[in-house]
Amino acid sequence: MKPFQTVFFVAALCLLGACEPNPTSSPALTQLGETGGLQELEGTWIGHDKGGFTLVKIKADSTGTYTTFTDREKEIGASFPADRYFFYESAIKVTYEPTKYHQPKVSVHTNKFRFDYYLSGDTLIEYDKMGLQGTLVRMKLKQQ
Repeated sequence: MKPFQTVFFVAALCLLGACEPNPTSSPALTQLGETGGLQELEGTWIGHDKGGFTLVKIKADSTGTYTTFTDREKEIGASFPADRYFFYESAIKVTYEPTKYHQPKVSVHTNKFRFDYYLSGDTLIEYDKMGLQGTLVRMKLKQQ
């Protein structure tokens, strides 16, 4: 048994030593500032549903703010006396992962949470392990 282990170890070492690292093999997570600002993400993104709203402001340096408000009683349609309202605001850090065949992935990291999105034009589509969760649309101000 001992000679087999030695031969296996030497063979594995030779195989692993012949491999060269490929820095382009996995997509790199980049911050917005490292990619020229990714102007396609910079701006104000907003989403709403029957219970509240979410507002995300992204700056060119991959920082910004995340704000959400929820009225749980309206959201579930029943009386919710304790902690009826939920308000959360946090500074954010944004990462961007370009993909070869699919929509680019965007992650918004707050102080407590991480939200993952697909970028599709002027829409951020939130997803998690349970599927699609909602959308944020870029808010464009009209020029006066």
